Amino acid sequence: MLAGLGADVSGPVVATGGTSRNDWWTQLRADVLQRPVAVPEHAGSAFGSAVLAAAPPRELAATAASMVRMRRRFEPDPSRADELREGYERLVAALVARGWLGSGHSRNTGRAAS
Repeated sequence: MLAGLGADVSGPVVATGGTSRNDWWTQLRADVLQRPVAVPEHAGSAFGSAVLAAAPPRELAATAASMVRMRRRFEPDPSRADELREGYERLVAALVARGWLGSGHSRNTGRAAS
């Protein structure tokens, strides 16, 4: 969805919040998405708010780059992609069926890396 809006979606996914403290869960995210997942040293919303408050207009990326340090990066395990794809596809289909995701997301279920 973000790529469709012109956003740069290259590079790692950044995990924040409580689940980012669990290395097993974060590795699972990387394996399902088949994308690297980075976890910042300070993954709470208060720190994110501080970055937003510190950023001058149109300089959020530069401000974040100077303030945010990554604690760890999780690389995807390609051998798990096929093993996890079916469950991921079922999850996305269920979310679409319940109206919690737009139907456009269902086209991404053929590739967990989308």
